[in-house]
Amino acid sequence: MINRVTDRIGRGGWAGGLLLVILVIAAFYVGSTRSSVSVHTGVPSSAENAISIEADGWTYGIPLDVAWYGSDGFHESGRPTCLPVEGTTQPITFGAVDVSKDGGSWKAVVWVDCR
Repeated sequence: MINRVTDRIGRGGWAGGLLLVILVIAAFYVGSTRSSVSVHTGVPSSAENAISIEADGWTYGIPLDVAWYGSDGFHESGRPTCLPVEGTTQPITFGAVDVSKDGGSWKAVVWVDCR
């Protein structure tokens, strides 16, 4: 009788360990496939050849050719209509990713929402 109980506990411990390993692998996979885009809102400063925006303690440079959302849908590239040359006082929402290269790092803007 005692052997049967310890045998079941041993098998249960092995199954529990296997389940734990599977859960850890699944959690790692889900975490590694999650988007690393952070979303921010701020009032941009725009000129003919440059667009920047301060938000959350950072100054972001917005490319003049960036993916953006407008009232007429998604645009893969071009200057967003909400960032005219003469500037704006309206806040915008944008997405940025962390970039590292050769010991330097910055936050690159990958999309702008003009809606």
